[in-house]
Amino acid sequence: KEEGEGQESIPGMIDRLAKDIRIDLQEEIQVVEQNAQNVADVTTVSLEAYKHFFEGDRYMNDLDFGRAAKEFEKSLDLDSTFALAHYKLAYTQWWSRHQLDDAEDHVRLAMELIDRIPQKEQFLVRALNASLEDGFNAQLPYLRAMQKLYPDDKEMLFSIGDISFHTEEYDTAQVYFERVLELDPEFERSLQHLTWTYLRTDQIQAGYDMARRWADQTQSAEAYQWLGNAAFMLGNGEEAITHYERASEITPKLAASKRALATAYLFAGQVDKSIATLQEIVDGDYPDKAKFQAFVAIAGHIMPYLGRFHEAVAWANAGMDTLRARGQTEMLPTLEVGIAMMHYWAWNDLETARGLIENTYEYPDSVKSMDYWMNLTAFNVVTGRVDEGMKIFEEHNKEKFVVPLFEALAASSSGDCSGAEALLDSIKMIPEVKFASIIFRTAVCYYDEGNYEAAVPNFKRVFRFENATLENALFIALSYYYLGRSHDQLGQSSEALGYYREFLNIWKGADEDQQILTDARERLAALEASGSM
Repeated sequence: KEEGEGQESIPGMIDRLAKDIRIDLQEEIQVVEQNAQNVADVTTVSLEAYKHFFEGDRYMNDLDFGRAAKEFEKSLDLDSTFALAHYKLAYTQWWSRHQLDDAEDHVRLAMELIDRIPQKEQFLVRALNASLEDGFNAQLPYLRAMQKLYPDDKEMLFSIGDISFHTEEYDTAQVYFERVLELDPEFERSLQHLTWTYLRTDQIQAGYDMARRWADQTQSAEAYQWLGNAAFMLGNGEEAITHYERASEITPKLAASKRALATAYLFAGQVDKSIATLQEIVDGDYPDKAKFQAFVAIAGHIMPYLGRFHEAVAWANAGMDTLRARGQTEMLPTLEVGIAMMHYWAWNDLETARGLIENTYEYPDSVKSMDYWMNLTAFNVVTGRVDEGMKIFEEHNKEKFVVPLFEALAASSSGDCSGAEALLDSIKMIPEVKFASIIFRTAVCYYDEGNYEAAVPNFKRVFRFENATLENALFIALSYYYLGRSHDQLGQSSEALGYYREFLNIWKGADEDQQILTDARERLAALEASGSM
C-alpha cells in the first residue's frame, strides 16, 4: 500500500509499489535499484497528458490516425517534454504520409528526449528516426537489435513484417503478421496487412477469411471494403457489392468507399447505379479533388467503357466550362489531355487530339499535376512519338516504381512486344499500379504482329482483379473485342463468339459511328451464320 497527495504523486506511488513487488518476487535489491525506471521520468507527471496519450494510442491501434494525432497533440500541449507522445505523434504522421515534415520535427524532439523514453521503446524511436532520415529499410538494424532483447514485442514484430511486406518479401511478412496475431488477436494493423499479404500472394480464400475476421472485429469501412475485394476475387460479385455498400454506409462521406462501390456496380452491369453513386460525390459535400475525380470517372472512364464517346466528350467539355467559371485552373490541363485521348481512342482523330494537347502547353507548369505529365507521356508514346514522350517522362516523373511501366509502354509502342511483356513480368510492386492500359498495349502489340497465341493471355491479364478499376474500364471492354478477334484468327470459333457477345453486351448503347462496334457485329453474325458453336 502506498499513499500520496494530489495526482502528481501517483507515478511515484506506482514506482514504489513496482519496486516492492519485484523484491517480493525474489529479485535482488541491487538489480532492482540498477534497472528501475521511474514512471514519471519516462512518461509524464501529468495524468491528464497521459490520459490523452492513452486515448491516442487506442485510436492509433484502431487505424484512426487523424483522431490519434489530435490526442497526442493535446497530450503535448499539457507536457511538451512527454517524449513518448512526440514519438507516437511522429509515427501517426509518418504512417499517413501526409505530414512528413511534422513527423521529422517530432521524432527529432523524441530523440532529444530519448532518456525520457522507456528502454524498449527507444529502439522504436531510433528505428523511426532512421526511416525518416535514410529510408524505409534503415529501420531494420534497430528492430533486429530490439528483437534479441524483446522477442515478443508486438510493435517490433509488426514493424519487421511491415518492412518485409513493402519490400515484397511476402513469405517473411506473413510469418511476422501471424505471430503478432498469436500474441494479440485484435491487433488491427496485422489484420489489415495480413489480409493484404494473403490477397497479393493468391491465397484468396485465406485473404477473404482474414478480411471477414477484420470486419467482424472492427466493423470498419476499410475492412468491409477489403472483404468486398476478396469476395470479388473469388467471383462472388453480388456479395462484394453487399460489403461495398456496408462500407459506404459506415463512412458515407468517404469518397473512396463510394468509388469502390461504383466500380463494383459497373462491372456487375449495374451502370445506372455506378453513375448515380459517383454523381453523389460530384453533387455532395466532398473535397474539390474528390468531386473532380468522380466527374472524371463518369466522363473519362465509364462513358468510354460503354462506347459512348460523344457523351463522354460532351461531359468533359461541360466540366471544362465549370472549372473555368470557378477559377479551378489546376484541373484543366489534366482534363484537356483526357479529352484528347478520347478523340484518339474513339475516332483515331489524331489532328484534333494533338490540337487539344497543344492547348495545354499554354498553362503554367504550376497547375500541371503528376497525372497530367503521365497522361501526356502516354499520349505521345502511343501515338508514335516515343522519344518525345519518354523525354517528358524523364523530366517530370518523381516516382521510381512507375519507370518500368512506362518503359514497357515505350517497348510495346515500338514493336518490342516480348520486351514489354518481360518488363511487366519483372515488376514487383503493389498490384493495383500494374495499369491495364499498358498490359493492353502489350497485347495489341502481339496482335498487330499476328502472334495471336501470345496476344490472348495478355488480353486476359487485363481482366485480373487488380486491374478492375474505373481507370482501366475502357481497356477491359476493348480486350473482349480483341479476344474475339484473336480467337477468330486462331480458328477457335466458340471462344470468339463468347467474347464478341460479351463486348457487344457492354457496348449495347455505344455510338453507332464506332468502327469496332460495326466490325464486332459483322463478325458475330458471320460466325452465327456459319453455325459455329
